[in-house]
This record gives sequence, structure tokens and C-alpha cells, in this order.
Amino acid sequence: MILRRTQKRPASSITVHRAEVAAEWERAVGNFASLDDRIPARLPGYFADRFAFVAAERLTGPIVPGFDLPAALESRDQVIERFRRPAVSIGGWVPELGSPTGLGDAYAEFLSLWREFITRHNVFPKPFCPLDRSKGTWREVFDDSVFYPRPPAIAGAEFFDRLGDGNRKAIIARWGASAPIDFFCLMHQFHETIHRNQVGEPLLCEVVQAAIWARFVLECGLSDFQHDPATGLSCIRESDLIARHSWLFEHSISGGLDTAQMIDAVAPSGTYWLLCRWANLFDQGCFNYNQYLNGVSDILDKALHGTPVAGLGWGGVRRNRHQQHSGKL
Repeated sequence: MILRRTQKRPASSITVHRAEVAAEWERAVGNFASLDDRIPARLPGYFADRFAFVAAERLTGPIVPGFDLPAALESRDQVIERFRRPAVSIGGWVPELGSPTGLGDAYAEFLSLWREFITRHNVFPKPFCPLDRSKGTWREVFDDSVFYPRPPAIAGAEFFDRLGDGNRKAIIARWGASAPIDFFCLMHQFHETIHRNQVGEPLLCEVVQAAIWARFVLECGLSDFQHDPATGLSCIRESDLIARHSWLFEHSISGGLDTAQMIDAVAPSGTYWLLCRWANLFDQGCFNYNQYLNGVSDILDKALHGTPVAGLGWGGVRRNRHQQHSGKL
């Protein structure tokens, strides 16, 4: 059994290397951070176990910080401009980096709901008040990112295009014409703020962030922005996984937003190692994000219930030209 074979690889076999990779980050990034305070001088906890797993297993990559920092700084604006997609349903709108956000009344309501949600669930271990971005520029919004100087994960309001006409009309009627852009800004801030407070494996951090976001949307009456009942569409890619594993929300918070602590609290020893290995294979280009999510669900099912819903086989898994793999975890 895979889990039995990995019991000698507990989460601590990975997390013990966090200090080591944090020191590597400071050596690699320090000079740049001294010139641009938007660059994190210390390793963001969000990335910790991507590098710690590599160190623990003595693998060949990724190397801290995991990207070409000078090139990312030089090309950032151009990359963001290419990355943006016009929101057709709101007149082809895109966020212009130097322009004021021009956020409307709905943004203030969304921000208030977020503050109440944070307090109600004690999402962060210490008091936190989200920044009001209604007076700044889109550049300031995008620069406040755990990924800086790489582009932000969410760079436009194209989610609104994916919703049906009924959803869009209901949103405008309830929240006003500025609601799609206001919600986009809140969604970006929510995403990045959760990441800034997370520690662990980045892809699993994404799953946790999605679980917290999904709970926020549901509790605060904002489901029309992310779910279309007429078509069954969900704008949250992780929705099936987090519905199947509803414990993710509560245990992510009780674990201090640390993915290793969260998994160790609910699953047998070796499970976290498997999840980090699966993420490492994704990082190497062995399969796409949907396949990654299916694998995570299968690992968790096996760990928690002993009844996986699918095998971790490699049928149909894409390998890039640099990577060949035996098909074994």
C-alpha cells in the first residue's frame, strides 16, 4: 500500500527543511528586495514546502526562488497586459495599471462582508483589517501579491462572462452596475491575502484558499457571482474537491493555515508527503491542474476512508518534453 510505504516519511521530514530553504531565499532574493520593497525579503510561507520537499528528497528542482527574478521585474507590465482578458459582458473592460480603480458602492459592502467573515471564523491568527482599494490604482492592487514580481493569479473580471444572462441581470439589479469590477477587486484581494498568511505546499494552499473563498461566497449571499444554477457552472475550479472534502475549511483554520498541520490532524502519517510528491510532479509538467485536483481527491479518499474514487495511474497523463516518469509516486 502506498500510504503504508510512506509512513516513514511524515510531514516533519519535509517541514524540517523550511528554515534551510528560507535561508536560501534570503541569499537569492536579498539584493533585489533591498531595491524594491514589494519583493518579499523573506520566503513567503505559501512557497515553503515546494522547496522543502525538493530539499528533503534531494531532487533537482525547482531552485529558489523558482523563477528568473530580474527577467520577471523587467517584463512584468508586458506580461500582465498579455495575461489580461477583456470582460466582454461589461464592455470589454480590462484593469489599466496606472488608472484609478474607480470602485463603486458594492465594493464597500463586499469589504464589510469580508471583515465580518474573518472575525466570525477567526480566519487569521492575529487581528487583520483588509485594505480599502477604492482610492488607489490597479497597479497598487496587483503589486500587493505573494507572486510579485510575477503577474497576479487573477487579472480581470472575465468570470462575469462565464455566468448566464440571468445571473448577470440579478447581480446588476441587486448590487449595481459596478458590481462585476467591485467583486473582481475583492476576489483578487481575498486570494492574495489568504496566500500571504498561508504556510505549506503552494498547490494545496490553492485548494485551501478555494475552500475558504467558497465558504465566504456561500455564507455572504454572493453565490450568483460564482455559481450559475441554470447551467451548473462553478467559477471555482476546485469546487468538486472541496465539496467532497468539506472538512478542509474548518481544519485549514484550526491548523493555522499551515497545510502540513492541517493534513497531519486528519490523515495518517505519509499523506502529506504523498500530496507534496503529487504537487512536485505537477510542477514538472507531468499533468494538468484538473488531473492534479483529481489526484489530491484520490489521495485524501484513500487516506481518510480507504476507498479511492480513482487510481493514481498515468493513463492519459501528459508529459512534457523535459520529463519522463515511471508512473510511480
